[in-house]
Amino acid sequence: MDATQNRCIKFLIIFNIVLSVFGAVIVAIGVWLKLTTSQVITTLSYVTSQLSTKDLFDIPIFLKYASTIIISAGLYAIFISLFGFCGAMMRMKYLLYVYALILFASLLLQVGLGILGLVHKDKIVARARHAIFQSLRETYRGPGATGEHKDYSSSVDFLQVALQLPLEL
Repeated sequence: MDATQNRCIKFLIIFNIVLSVFGAVIVAIGVWLKLTTSQVITTLSYVTSQLSTKDLFDIPIFLKYASTIIISAGLYAIFISLFGFCGAMMRMKYLLYVYALILFASLLLQVGLGILGLVHKDKIVARARHAIFQSLRETYRGPGATGEHKDYSSSVDFLQVALQLPLEL
């Protein structure tokens, strides 16, 4: 085996170790979100429930499962890196072919989702903005609210303090 092949193998090994580390970090972020964002999810779930069910994207379902999606993305990165790492370490061409195929399919999926997001960006932003302001007008009762909207109002207060946002209706 010549020096170029050895350099390529070393590069693949290092690249896949880095990919695994980033995947583990993404999994950790997803777990942290799952464990610590109950107030934020309460607020966002109510806000997005104001959106029409005919929307192109079902935002409440996405928000409800966002941490699970993030954890899955991290595990997917780790899974991909295993193919590349094992293929490089054991010098198995078929594992490297599977690795290349998975990377290519992932790239196509990301490009497709990026284009879809760009095409529908204005709709998504407008619907989200409308739903947020509508729910604030109808449900927010200010600091120290009581009654049925207590959780929502305290969640909005928490978000304003945490993100230092002014309340402008």
